[in-house]
Amino acid sequence: VDTREAGDFAAGTIRGAWHVPLSGSFATWTGALLDLDKPVVVVADAGREEEATVRMARIGIDTVVGYLDGGFAAVADRADAVQTSRNVDVATLRQKIDAGEQLVVLDVRTPGEFEAGHIDGAQHLPLIQLQSRWSEVPKDVPVYLICRSGHRSSTALSYLVQQGLDNLNNVLGGMSAWSEAGTACSNA
Repeated sequence: VDTREAGDFAAGTIRGAWHVPLSGSFATWTGALLDLDKPVVVVADAGREEEATVRMARIGIDTVVGYLDGGFAAVADRADAVQTSRNVDVATLRQKIDAGEQLVVLDVRTPGEFEAGHIDGAQHLPLIQLQSRWSEVPKDVPVYLICRSGHRSSTALSYLVQQGLDNLNNVLGGMSAWSEAGTACSNA
């Protein structure tokens, strides 16, 4: 489980890692998404390894076997063990939509959040349903994952990469940044 921020995760992480940032709803999402029977290794910023372990233990995840000593930097030069992903800002996504590029915006927020406002034409697939419905994610066009802030969408991206998808982009700042940029939303 990589607990660092989305930018750090995108720049490089352990191949196959879940991304659940400590700054988001860490306990909620680790408890909902991790296989409780599998050992967990924590990737964290220096000094935050114990925080991640304690927060998981508080919700019953007692399979943490350790943390990456030295953080991600300890393996950053290991091409065989490292993967990267793409982050984009809302301005870039807006440009691509306005240019009529073929793409899919995948909104992983809750139904209530989606109904309150979303990007016109977005496909809705709540993060909590992703493991059972991931096959609905298009594989033949670029997919831009979005949530409220960029945390859940990065978590969703980490899972979809585990499933072999490589057409993924995380929208930094999520719908909060989209709204702050003055970009219109559709309501259900």
